[in-house]
Amino acid sequence: MAEQDAWIAAPSGPAEFHDCIGIVDATYVKVERPHEYALERRLYSTYKKCHAVFFMAIVDRTGQVLH
Repeated sequence: MAEQDAWIAAPSGPAEFHDCIGIVDATYVKVERPHEYALERRLYSTYKKCHAVFFMAIVDRTGQVLH
């Protein structure tokens, strides 16, 4: 916890992340197969071989979701 508090309080963070404003994280969330054909095609993931929604978020140094 102290390490996290030091990271948040640091004016610019570690040298490697000098210009970094946040972290990008993404994940697939599985959903039921939609009944509508157009939506079914749109939600099908050929990567995961199932119907899923791709969720991506950007989080700043304080943990606030930016986008």
